[in-house]
This record gives sequence, structure tokens and C-alpha cells, in this order.
Amino acid sequence: ALAAAYVALSTRHLDPKSAFRVLDYPLSHSAPRLVEAGWRFIPLGLGRLSEYSSDPLKLSVDLTGSSAAKSREGAKVEVEAELTYSVPPEHVLDLHRRRGPDYWETWLPAELRARNAERIASVSYDLVRNRDPELAGGIRGALQQAVAQEGLRLEGLRVFQVAGVGESSGDILRAATPPLKKKVVLLGVDSFDWRIIDPLLKQGRMPNLARLIARGTRANLRTLRPILSPVIWTSIATGVKPSRHGIVDFVVTSRETGELVPVTSAMRQVPALWTLLSRQGLEVGVVAWWATWPAETVRGSIVTDRVAFQLFQESLKDDWQSADPEKNRGKTYPAELMDEVRPLIRAPAKVTDQEVAWFCPGGRFPSHLTAEQENLINRFRTVIAAEETYQAVALQRLKQQNASLWMIYYEGPDTASHLFMKYRPPLLEGTKQEDMDLFGGIVDRAYERQDRLLGEILQAAGEGADVLVVSDHGFKSGNNRPPNSDSTIEKGNAADWHSPLGVLVAAGPDFLPAATTSAASVLDIAPTILALYGLPIARDMDGQPLTEALQPSFLERHPVAWIDSYGGVRGSPATSPTVASTADQEVVEKLRSLGYIGEDRLTAHNNRGIVALDEGDVDGAIASFEKALATGGAVGAMVRTNLARAWMLRGDFDKARTYADEALSDDPDNKAALTLLAGIRMKQGDLDGAEKSLRRALAQDPTFVPAHSKLGELLEKRGEEQAAIAEFRKVTEIAPLSPIEFNNLGNLYRKRGEMEKAMEAYREALRCDAQYIGAYNNLGLCLQEKGKLVQARALYEKALAIRPENPLLRNSLGTLLALQGDKPGAIAEFDRATKADPDWPVAQGNLATLLFETGKVEEARSAFERWVRLEPDSVEPRLGLGLANLMLQRRDEALAQFQLVVKQDPNNFRAQVALGETLLRQGKLEEAQYHLERAALIEKEVPRIYDDLGRVYEQRGLRREAEQAFAKSRALGGGSP
Repeated sequence: ALAAAYVALSTRHLDPKSAFRVLDYPLSHSAPRLVEAGWRFIPLGLGRLSEYSSDPLKLSVDLTGSSAAKSREGAKVEVEAELTYSVPPEHVLDLHRRRGPDYWETWLPAELRARNAERIASVSYDLVRNRDPELAGGIRGALQQAVAQEGLRLEGLRVFQVAGVGESSGDILRAATPPLKKKVVLLGVDSFDWRIIDPLLKQGRMPNLARLIARGTRANLRTLRPILSPVIWTSIATGVKPSRHGIVDFVVTSRETGELVPVTSAMRQVPALWTLLSRQGLEVGVVAWWATWPAETVRGSIVTDRVAFQLFQESLKDDWQSADPEKNRGKTYPAELMDEVRPLIRAPAKVTDQEVAWFCPGGRFPSHLTAEQENLINRFRTVIAAEETYQAVALQRLKQQNASLWMIYYEGPDTASHLFMKYRPPLLEGTKQEDMDLFGGIVDRAYERQDRLLGEILQAAGEGADVLVVSDHGFKSGNNRPPNSDSTIEKGNAADWHSPLGVLVAAGPDFLPAATTSAASVLDIAPTILALYGLPIARDMDGQPLTEALQPSFLERHPVAWIDSYGGVRGSPATSPTVASTADQEVVEKLRSLGYIGEDRLTAHNNRGIVALDEGDVDGAIASFEKALATGGAVGAMVRTNLARAWMLRGDFDKARTYADEALSDDPDNKAALTLLAGIRMKQGDLDGAEKSLRRALAQDPTFVPAHSKLGELLEKRGEEQAAIAEFRKVTEIAPLSPIEFNNLGNLYRKRGEMEKAMEAYREALRCDAQYIGAYNNLGLCLQEKGKLVQARALYEKALAIRPENPLLRNSLGTLLALQGDKPGAIAEFDRATKADPDWPVAQGNLATLLFETGKVEEARSAFERWVRLEPDSVEPRLGLGLANLMLQRRDEALAQFQLVVKQDPNNFRAQVALGETLLRQGKLEEAQYHLERAALIEKEVPRIYDDLGRVYEQRGLRREAEQAFAKSRALGGGSP
């Protein structure tokens, strides 16, 4: 009975499912084996059944506290990691034998900790602070190599930096060094654009900005994606990317009601300059900055973005001057400041026709307006009212408050551009001449008015202030305006008109006068302001201080210092209060009508995906885009296009193609989806299909830069170089500040041997963006080819200061060092390149080749093996692997590689020779003769071949043929007998 019970308990039914099962007996030495589904006898207490999923699995690993790594400088780096891995069926038993069924609890996390610690210890904290995606790539590459040897396949790795020193408490740290006593004024002007400013400067229509530029530094200011006001202005105020400050949209969903509400200061997860500097003992004054409501407690004052709702709250104009405490809740800090602000508030209805007339042709208010024209004018009254309100508030605060830092935001140029840019000359397709005559000058006049407002602030601030004028993005004007996209309300295409380069002007006693900096980032503003106060820069900020714009004498007295973090991290938006109100809902409806938001959380998930892509986190982007689709919202084409882009970056072109096709099914004329589909088709070799997609996209929008750029690439692939050059030139006319097309032009000129033109194009790319790594690399290669190795090296090193682990730069520097004879240095650079990008065959090939040349044959063999895995159909890595095996006396393995090479390329001379000589040594004379004779037909003037053939013939008794072969060798200068 007991035996029967034991048998019954030991008999199990294994359901068919997507898993592999391994049966082993831990107490015995019998080998583990795979078992199939069905009824199976597994001795109770003796047999152990382990399951291994055939699907990819995820594992989160905490690398904080005692598991945290330290950078080269010794700074603690606390991260969390998410692994995606799978177990290939053929390796299940190997993994089980080596690491056991609990591998994912013990061995795998330990392996990740070791690789993470090893990698971070080799780099500067700057690389961590900048969240360089190549750092995660390097960790992934090292881990990939380690786990592959045990039978595991690494599918993905995401690394998230978590709280730094002092962050966990939410308290903002006070720096050890007190801040300098000075006045800094940060003026944020939404969508200010050099393409509009520069002509007005030449015409003398912006004198205040002209004077500021003359005594300071100007630059292009690179933005982030998504290009949305609350997202970018929060990054400017914090110095961190959206993924960390937590604001990725105009709205969030109220936890209490499920309704959409506008973003608030409570949703920001990191300190802003006003709270950070208050903690350092400085007084601040903030006016109208995005997402400042409800006003936080600071040393100084805040007048929030909800005193006048600017673009989004025309319908609430009757409440603007209300004394109702509930309606004024959180609008200012201190709360009683609202009593001083209220009399300064202007309602749109109070903006006179005469004030509007100043913007119109001849300074006359238009008569006989159509209903649509009158609607535009009335909306513009809201812009004027909000600007005048906040300007009056700012001037009052400057007079009454002696703050160290002023942060004042202006919405006007952006709103005026959204309303009237399509009417600005030249006449845009689909726009009426009479509308252009009426409204065509309003944008330029809005810029002139903005110059007046800036001048008033500068005068009030005084000559001794350091002043920064910044914009969050530019605005398309002239030839780059979308012809079939309406930028105004209820058309839903507002963000299409934003361009990625904004404006930076920095002037004052601590800035260089009359200087130009090629490019900066919106993330650099907060660190630069900290540097102006002599405060340390937080390493967990994503930007860097713009030291090239500062006076050398200032930097001598106050060199840039660093601190790990100022702390102050708060809970995620999900934990912040989000109470919806009637006012909130009206703001939300206005945002929706502008096309800034979609239904429910679709746009928020989509924006998080865009942020993740911008930071190199493809897996995270895919997850966010899939959540956006799951909401069932109405913006499917946009999300599917983004998913297609993410899968294309992941290298899965079939999935990318599926999503691109679905996007076009939703919206057949979607220019972004058509362009992306073209890119996929190009990757799949379908150039004709790609061209059709691009022509369709350009038919929708002849100014669509990505389509022109991709068409240029396609024409280059076809060998139509002149046409490709013309296409890239066309893009530089539409978007003259885009570095990519200048870089593409340089590549084409270099390919044609026109080195001077190529170098000028690369320099132009760097003038557009001083951090454009591809142009640095390519210009360096040009200098290298011209023999200017010292200059090339200096350029590579300058670029590596920006992107220390960029594999392209590391590889190029390696080739230069090899040319200079520094082979150990070259090997080190190639090794760093392969660690930064383990899947890039070029660097792997260079590393393998140089290791072989320097006699490190065993290491070379491993490197060749990795190269073969990356390029299994290429003959070069197999030939190298064969030669390395031959040097290590692994003749059978060498022969196998040589045979694969000649199978792929029968005319490969080196492979035929190696195969023939190896077979000769093995005494396989007939096969050796065949391959050596093939080699002699490929290269007829190599004496060594005839020496080898002579020996083969001699050993086979073919004396006459042997004599002829030796004679041929001697005739060619060989040393045969």
C-alpha cells in the first residue's frame, strides 16, 4: 500500500506549455535530462523537476546600497537594472548543469553586479551624469559575453539611475561653499527663433537684444523631445531630462476622479532652481514660469503661471481679477502677494483696438473683418493681456524685491506664431493674399514688442546683472513651414510647427563679450547658473556648465566644482495630489483643441516613449508606446509610427514594417509613417519601394526634412551622387541649422575624393551643433587621410570629452594610434569600442586583427570568434579565425574555417593558399594541389605558391611539373632549390 501511494505521489501529469523541463537527481551523479509533457514518474524526494521558460523573461536587480558601484573618481552610483533574457532550447541542459535552477536568483544578479561595478569603475562620473546610452551598452556587452558562455541569451538591459546622496529624504542639501552675492536674470521666451531674430536685428528693430548680444555670447540652444512647453521649461529649470523630472505632458490623470488635469509644481520630482537656490540662502523671484502652480515655499516670491492663463484660458478671463480666496489658492507665494498682483491683471476685453493696431500694417486697426479674422484678433488680445500682466508684475517685483535670481517667462512669441505664422511672407500654399496682407507682419511686430519687454527688464535689473535669454525651441518660418498643417486652434497640429533649435544669449560681467558658442542644450542652463553663483554642479544633472561662454578670469577665481547630488527628489506624479477643477477642464479642452494632447493617457504614454527613445532606452520606449496603444485612443497612427521607429532601432525590421503599415492603414497620407516605411524598405533592399514612399511623403509636405534627408541617402545608395548632393543641399536651405545634412554632404564629398569640400561640410555641421559627434569623427578621418595626425587626434579627444564611450570615436582613435605605431594604445581603444557597442563588427574586426598582428594569438582567436558571430557571412573574420587556429596548432578547426571561406568566395587568394599549405602539411597532396593551383590562377606572380606546388608535385612523383614550378618561383625572385 505504501509503495502504491509512493508511486501515485511520484507520478505527475506535465501539461504541454511553452516551457522546457529538466529532471535531475541532486543526491546522485546521474546526468540531468529533458522530459516531455504527459504522465511522468518523478521519484518523490529524489527527483527534482525544474522548468525553464521558452519565452523571454524579465529580472529586476537592485544595485543600490552595498551593491552600488563607484565611478573612477569614487562617486557612488546607485542604479536599478531590468534584464530581459531567454534560454535557447539547445542550452537548457548546459545552463542547468553549470548554474542550477535558481540561476536567476543567485548567479545572474551577481554577474550583473560584477559587470556593472567593473564598467562604472572604468569611467568618469560625467558619463553617468550625462546618462550616455553607450554606458548601458558597455555594461550590456560585458554581461552578454559572460552569460553567453553559460548558455543564456541576453535580450535587453535597461539601467535606471536612482536617488543620489541625500535624495532619499526629499531634503535639498546645502552646499559647503556659500553662494556668491550677485544678480542673475533668466528670461525665458517661448519659441524665440534666430531665423526671425537675425533679419530684425539687421533692420535695427530689436535694439535691446542687439546690445545684449554685443556684450555677450550667442548660441543655438538644442531642445529635447517631445518639444512641449511644460516638458522643456521644466528641464531648463532643473537641468535634468524629462524621465527624471517626471513632467512629460501638459496633463496627468487625476487619481481621485480619473479626469485629465494640467500639470502642476507638485508633479515635478526634482528641485527647480527656485527651491534649490532658496536652500542655499539666496532670494529668488519667479514670474509666470511653466508648472509653478501651486506656488512652492521659497526664500523670495513666486507668481505662478495661473495668474493669467495665457494661451490656454481665454474663457476664464472673468476670474482673473477675482478676490475669491479659493480661486486664488496657490497662485502666488507668499499668498498675500496676490493682493499686490491683482490690480496689475489685465483682461483681454480691456485690450484696446489701438493696442492691437500697433501690430497691424500702417499701425491701423483693420476694418471689415470676417468672423474668422475677428476671432484671430480676439485671441491675440488674450496674448497681449497676459504679456502685459506678467510684465507689470515682473517690473513691480524687480522694484520691490532685491532677489539674487530672477526667472521670468514670456509666452507671447510662441502664441503669436501659432496664430499668425502661416500668414507671414512669403505666401504659403493655401493662404489667401488678403490674409497675408492683414496678418503677415504680426509675428515680426510681436518680436519687436518682446524686445521692448526685454529692454524694460534689463533696465530694471541694472548693468551689473548676468543675463540669460533662452527659448525652449524654435518656430518654423519661411520655406520650412508645413504647407498642409494649420498651427492654430481646433486644427490639432500645433507641435508640427516647432523646430528643435532655440536661442541662447548670455551677457553680463561674467560672460565673454561678442562671442559665439556653436551650440548648447536646454539642460545646460541650470548648471551654468549654479556655476555663476560659485556653487558646485550636481553630477546627477544631465547638463553641463557653459564654461566656454564664461570669462576666464571668473573661472580662475571660481573654478567649476562638483557635488554628487543636491537631493530633494520627491514622489512620482502618481503620488502627488491631482484634484480636477472646472478651470482645469477648460485648460485641458484648449490643449486638446490645439492638438497638444489626445484622449486619456495616450499622449502621456506616447511622450514617455519619445523621452525613452531620446535617451537610448529602446525597450522602455516600446513598453510606453504599447501602453499608449492599449488605451484605445484616437491617435493610433502617431503611436504606431513611433513603435515602428523603436522596432527599427531594435533591428527587427519585420515588426517595424508591420507597425508602419498599420499606421498608414490608419492614416494613408501620414508623412512620418511614409518616411519611416521608406527607411525600413531601404534596410530590406527595396530601394524602388522606398522611393515611392518618400515621393508620397514629399507630395504631402515638400518641406518635410526627414523625407528629403532619407531621399538623399537613397540616391547615394543608388550611386546618383549629384542628385543626392542636390537633395541634401535642399534640406540645408529648408533647415539651415540642421547638422545632419551637412554631415551627409561631407560624407558624399569624401566618397568622391573632394576632401576640402567634405571638411568644410563637416565644419558647417559642427557650427550648427558643437556636440555633433558624427561630424567630429568624420572631420578627424579626413585629417587622418591627409596625414594631419596630430590635428585629427586633438579632434577625437575633444569629441571624447563630450561622449567618452562613443564606439565610433574610440575606433577612429584606435586606427590613428595604430598609424602612429602605438599598437598597445590602439588595442586599448578598439577594446573600449567593442565594450561600448558589442554588436559593431568594425571595431571587433580591428581589435582581432591588431591582436593577431602583435602576436596575441589566443586573444585574437577569441576576438575573431566574436567577429564571426557578428558577421557569419563575411569571409574576413573566418579567414582570421582560421589563421589564428593554425598558429595555435588547431589545424582541423583552421581547415574548417578556410573551407567555409572558399565555399563563399572561391577566388579568395589567401584562403586558397592557407588551405593548400595546411593540407600539404597533413600529407593530403591531391587536395593541396587543387587549392594551390586555384591560388596560382588567382595571383600568377607570387613565388611562394610555386614553391608550395613544386613540393606537392615532388612528393606526388611529378618531377617535370615540380621542376617547372620551382623554375617559375626562381623567375619571380623566389628562393626555391
